[in-house]
Amino acid sequence: MTNGQKFTPMLKASGLWAKTSAKGERHLSGRLGGVKVLILANRDRQSDNDPSHILYFVEGADRHQGAQHRGSGQQAPLTSPTPSQPQGSGSQPHAGGDDDVPPWER
Repeated sequence: MTNGQKFTPMLKASGLWAKTSAKGERHLSGRLGGVKVLILANRDRQSDNDPSHILYFVEGADRHQGAQHRGSGQQAPLTSPTPSQPQGSGSQPHAGGDDDVPPWER
């Protein structure tokens, strides 16, 4: 780096996926532990001094239904899915759709 600054190693926090909402707006989404992460364009931007994008944290649904939680040592209760509770596969966390986009962006 310049100006005598030392290089500080970066810590990879999470992978992000580029998606397009039903309105055609591009965004990035991913997960950080049990939290969904969204990066959306700042629609209220007035000038170059305003941020171009906003980082949102959204409460994420548990993707490991019926599986043991990592690190907690506790097992989730075993229940059979009912027709009102479809069981997610969990193998493709970002396989399309707008399930991770806030309602105001759909």
